[in-house]
Amino acid sequence: MKFGFVILHYLCPEMTRQAVSCLLGLSRKSLFDTRIVVVDNCSPDGSGRQLQMDYEGNNDVTVLLLNENYGFARGNNAGYEVLCRDCDFIVVMNNDVLVEQKDFMDKVSALYSKHHFAVMGPDIFAVKSNVHQSPSRSSVMTRQEVTALYKNLIYRNKCFTWRYLTYRLKCMLGISHPKIPVDSAGWDIEQENAVLHGACYIFSKDFVSKRDYAFNPLTFLYLEEDILAKECELAGLKMVYCPALRVKHLEDVSTDKAYKWNLAKEKMKARRMLDSCRILMGLYE
Repeated sequence: MKFGFVILHYLCPEMTRQAVSCLLGLSRKSLFDTRIVVVDNCSPDGSGRQLQMDYEGNNDVTVLLLNENYGFARGNNAGYEVLCRDCDFIVVMNNDVLVEQKDFMDKVSALYSKHHFAVMGPDIFAVKSNVHQSPSRSSVMTRQEVTALYKNLIYRNKCFTWRYLTYRLKCMLGISHPKIPVDSAGWDIEQENAVLHGACYIFSKDFVSKRDYAFNPLTFLYLEEDILAKECELAGLKMVYCPALRVKHLEDVSTDKAYKWNLAKEKMKARRMLDSCRILMGLYE
């Protein structure tokens, strides 16, 4: 049985090296064949080439250099395409996710025998905010919820800079307070067809045999988890959340480094979310 791992890299080579090191440690102690594909999303600091040199001669690690930043979906799809021909399971994960559970691959295999899932999500523990992030939702959004989200995003994009700076000023004055992260509902129980958190997915051969790509290639960033959940629902592909699988999430390492100025980061997020929401709405037509 063969496992493939896709790590999407953008800046922060030290984080990617740590993620790869964890996986190599697991593979040495496992009976499963493993292959790791690091996809460099055209990092402007040249760190992709650094990683390529780091793992030169290591047959278990391939570093794929993209000629432009393809975003989350198409970047991960590039690694997925390399592995989908001969892997029984493909784990797609952020470069700030650490898989330290020693029997991770054994558990994935056993859980597939139990659930015959197409996509599985682990318990994702966010180290910085100290919360369990998955599942994102217990069920796929309704048409009404998607429509409401779209209208809200349209509103948020109007006069964005003024509204954002006003919010930041309120925070500084203690008038407004940021939301305190909380554990995801039902994170400690198995759930079928919940919306899985996007930091780490496990795709089985049931999924790979039906899809040439992991994520909708029309998206760049944000709402991929909701789009994937709806696509799986429409295709009859089972999604399972299982807390017996655990990973650590160091949260937003690459985006924090790429967008030092918070306004730039939030403007990018709002614009990309609106684009993705239009794609999500199309699935409900």
